Amino acid sequence: MKLHISFNLSHLDQAVAIAHDVDDFCDAFEIGPVTLMHHGINAITTFRSHFPQKTLIADCNITEFEKEIVALMAQAGADWVTALAGAGTNTIHNTCTSAHNAGKKVMVDFIDVSSAGQIAADAKAFGVDALVVHNSVDANPYALLDRWDMVKGNTTLPVFMCTNITRANLNELIKLDPAGLIIGRSITLAENPREEAKYFYDIIKSR
Repeated sequence: MKLHISFNLSHLDQAVAIAHDVDDFCDAFEIGPVTLMHHGINAITTFRSHFPQKTLIADCNITEFEKEIVALMAQAGADWVTALAGAGTNTIHNTCTSAHNAGKKVMVDFIDVSSAGQIAADAKAFGVDALVVHNSVDANPYALLDRWDMVKGNTTLPVFMCTNITRANLNELIKLDPAGLIIGRSITLAENPREEAKYFYDIIKSR
């Protein structure tokens, strides 16, 4: 099981400083929409310059202009891009084709769809590399469970879980056996991000 840390911070210097603190305790850094909106592809190039060996995920939530966005993120140094499950089959397929041609991978996020089963079943044929079951920030974390069953039961792809993952619900969510957890504010907004990252990492890697 993997741990990805998601950065949705307005200040890039702050994000990079936290990333240095937690680097030992995660498998990948995800550069989230807030950071990307503030800093554009500079967020990716900056993280890449500081972490040349780290897996970087550009959480750009592609819905259109997929070829152009993939090219920008790939050139900046991202290893993965994200697309939204509701973007449509052509967009998802084109995103995967463009990404694979550039030697990159695609993660499809199910935050924007409620009926997820068919998309999950078709995702591998589209070329998708991994899926994310994702709640909105203000949603009950246990609302993930129905969507989780629908996605996980219809695919052989790795399925990650994201949003509202805390110390309180960590063990219950781990029991669902995701390919990995994507954790943001529980680590990046913690008083001691390194300590929090180590806490989550140690438990995840012990399973």
